[in-house]
Amino acid sequence: MGANLISTSRLALDRYDGQPVIAIVHATIPYRGEPRNNHYKMCESGQRTSTQHSNVRLDYLNEDVFLRIYAFLPVKGGLKPLSLSCKSIRESCKPVLFSHSRVKSEKLTSEHFIRPSLRPFVQILTFEGEWGDLAYPLPRFTPAQLAQAMLEMPMLTRVIIKGNHGNGVPWPYLDAILTLPHLRAFETPTTLHHYEKGGATPDTLSSPAAPLTSYQQVLYDYRQAPRHHIGDLEPVSCLVRQAQVQQSLKRLVIPMESTPFADFVTSEWPRLLVLSLRGEKTQVMPPYLRYFGRMPALRELTLYVAHSHLAGRGVFCPAGWTGPFPWPELRTWTVSFPDPDDPIYSYIPSSLRSFALRCWPRHYVQFEWPDRSYIGALGWHSPILTASEMLRLVARCRSPHLRELDIEYVEDSSEVDLLHQIPLAFPNLDRLMIHRYRRRGADYIPIREIGEALALLSRLEVLYLHLDLKIAPHPLALYNDHGDEEFLRFEASLVASPTLKVICFLKRYMFLNEWLPLRILRTGSDEAPHGYWDLALRDELDLM
Repeated sequence: MGANLISTSRLALDRYDGQPVIAIVHATIPYRGEPRNNHYKMCESGQRTSTQHSNVRLDYLNEDVFLRIYAFLPVKGGLKPLSLSCKSIRESCKPVLFSHSRVKSEKLTSEHFIRPSLRPFVQILTFEGEWGDLAYPLPRFTPAQLAQAMLEMPMLTRVIIKGNHGNGVPWPYLDAILTLPHLRAFETPTTLHHYEKGGATPDTLSSPAAPLTSYQQVLYDYRQAPRHHIGDLEPVSCLVRQAQVQQSLKRLVIPMESTPFADFVTSEWPRLLVLSLRGEKTQVMPPYLRYFGRMPALRELTLYVAHSHLAGRGVFCPAGWTGPFPWPELRTWTVSFPDPDDPIYSYIPSSLRSFALRCWPRHYVQFEWPDRSYIGALGWHSPILTASEMLRLVARCRSPHLRELDIEYVEDSSEVDLLHQIPLAFPNLDRLMIHRYRRRGADYIPIREIGEALALLSRLEVLYLHLDLKIAPHPLALYNDHGDEEFLRFEASLVASPTLKVICFLKRYMFLNEWLPLRILRTGSDEAPHGYWDLALRDELDLM
């Protein structure tokens, strides 16, 4: 019998979600039609043991156990070679091996598309490459044929479109994808706008849209004009007008330029948990609450909005607004260029855990080439708050349960008062990020006062600090280390908080902006706390 069997290599997994699991250590698998009489040995923690006297069959293992094991294996060098060992193993691998399938957009043909026998296993389908132009027919599926092929994938719930080099997707194919009944998630890192000759993007879908739970389109931040494309706006607009999407959608991440604001005014979004807009604002807009006030379940709201000189700061509520707060379960809130007199900050809910009052892009990109050239070409500017304005805003806030705060401001005579106000408004912070900038001609940094104010935060563990040092080198300088030496000079003034474990200083080098973590050591004796650079912490810290 041994001549007709092959022996598989060890397939041992010591842990699953942090828990020990039983591992297949050695197995004999039938070869060339041999009757199945598989012997294996099972043990804890992947210990290899002899299988000479085992009389338990491999196929006694539950199918779910195999699928959990297969899910841990990389496709290349793991699952794919294993699937070639024998027919029975290949059949059992299929649900994992083909769960995420990729196809070339320019080769949507019967020959190159996923075979009918494998379509029932597909859960995620990625289209890669350019779609071409409908004016020049290619030997490929029609939109109707593609729709039919996807209907033969009953497990398909997520579609990804990427790698089209900015040439978009012909509307009939996009329509076929978005109306797939069992689709639940759609995402793309590229534009959908297609320069189709003689064609136009309709303002409706051919069939009812799928009840999506997630729609994500994240484009390059510094893409040049034109940034507004009808081919990116209309798919979102077509979706949000449909009642089933309004009832099902939980996550919406789209460019600011592709946001159908008018469609948000009258619609209700009872299940929307995450809303993220990222892009530019070129003119003054009505208060955001006009558009986003009907999302009662919202947990995360992110507005990364760059401003032109005509746009003004981001306003949520009109003057005189008296509540109530529209998102009572909000946990994460990011606002770029907030209005310090916006009344909404007086009504922060107790659910909030992470709060960012910042610039987007960060204010420091305004200073040095080449970042400054990108910002200038786009016509953006940075209406950053002064310390006095930030103080007015923070003084409105009362959020005792907040854990993370990110603020960005230009220093002035109210800076120390601002830093003393933070422990009053947010007494239980464990992470704090501060980007402070010098006024023109102002070189003094009140580092002792900063340390004394932050010492009032009795739970603070991690401090991220950008001080805008005069000595800081140009990011493209060949020698970029003497800023680190200056950070160490301030260390003793910043460790007054008894709970502080790490201070991270921002270092700009070449095209990278990285936080350098300084671990704080406390010996427990009379020796003063001191720190040392611990770069390994960069992988451990969940940087804000």
